[in-house]
Amino acid sequence: MKMKKIVTLGLTSCILLGGITSSYAIYDPNMDYSKLDPTKPTIMLAKDEVAAVPISAQTVKVDVQEIKTESEYLNVNARIPQLQGLKDGVYQLTLNETIMKEAMAYINEAEKESKQFAEDCKENGWEVRPNTVTVQFELKDNSAIDNSIVSLEVIKAFNNGGTGNPDIDFYNISNKDKAEEVTLKDLLGEKYKEISDEQIKNQIEQNKDKYFDGENGFKGISDNQKFYYENGNAVIVFDKYEIAPGATGNPEFKIEMPQDSIGEFNFALVVNNEGIKANVYQKEDGTIMIPLRVVSEKLGYEVKWNEDDRSVEIKKGAQYTSVKPGEDKYFFAKMAPRSLGAAPEIKDSTTYVPFKFVSDILQADASMDETGVITINNK
Repeated sequence: MKMKKIVTLGLTSCILLGGITSSYAIYDPNMDYSKLDPTKPTIMLAKDEVAAVPISAQTVKVDVQEIKTESEYLNVNARIPQLQGLKDGVYQLTLNETIMKEAMAYINEAEKESKQFAEDCKENGWEVRPNTVTVQFELKDNSAIDNSIVSLEVIKAFNNGGTGNPDIDFYNISNKDKAEEVTLKDLLGEKYKEISDEQIKNQIEQNKDKYFDGENGFKGISDNQKFYYENGNAVIVFDKYEIAPGATGNPEFKIEMPQDSIGEFNFALVVNNEGIKANVYQKEDGTIMIPLRVVSEKLGYEVKWNEDDRSVEIKKGAQYTSVKPGEDKYFFAKMAPRSLGAAPEIKDSTTYVPFKFVSDILQADASMDETGVITINNK
């Protein structure tokens, strides 16, 4: 018996990628989307139900392919996400195809199993009750600034009368002109396993009654450990029954980022409404350090390294200042030198200054929101 698919439209969008015009099409599971023209991204929408809505250049959104069916042996309620607004349109198209194919394969397998079970019930004179299959999602993090991460969770569940174990997938993508998968190693560094294992063991120790111990307990994260990114943190996720009883559900552990390490994913930097591809890091005392040259130049300053006294000169017209790595002394124009709580530092041949340097010395508007997005603009 072939499943009858009723596709209805959820939120729809129109992508504006450097003047590229999006085309619209019905999703066809037999079509090889990798052969589509990559310069014309396709949004999967229901026929005759297209409603284009411009999206913000700063936000990634989701189109929904909704599939609802009812039969004597299986009820389907699927909301399949299709990302819209990634900077890399080709990567977006391939990812959306993967998400769609995996969801449809899950539904088709549930249909096959449910149909066979219904036939067995009839042969034995038992009542046939329909199973259910659902597909849901949650966009965990969707800021679309350069160097930010888009994190999507897709949950597929099949209920055939048993306890059930949802199939959860996470898609973590660096939202750049050339997107790529983000790994725990990208976020936590070379020692990501040691860092994760230590923090997870500490968190389990605080609630030992909720987890298995001994041979069935937590032994360490795997090479392909599931996780998502949210509000500047990596959150590691385990399958139901993997390290805990079913009542615990899917255990999650928030992993704190190493504070004194440079990581392009810890913060997003925007100067005069332009996303900047540059590292930002946080010292142990909480001081945010930003790259001096790239920020100053985006604000219209000339930046020059003075080898004689190993200082950096910054000027724009009559405005002038200089900083010296290792010295917590800052001045601007004719002001007396002042402390900003941290001296300039050189890391990987780049000079970093405290975030306060922008507002207190260069007199620019500067702010950071709760997600770690740093915004700097000329007054």
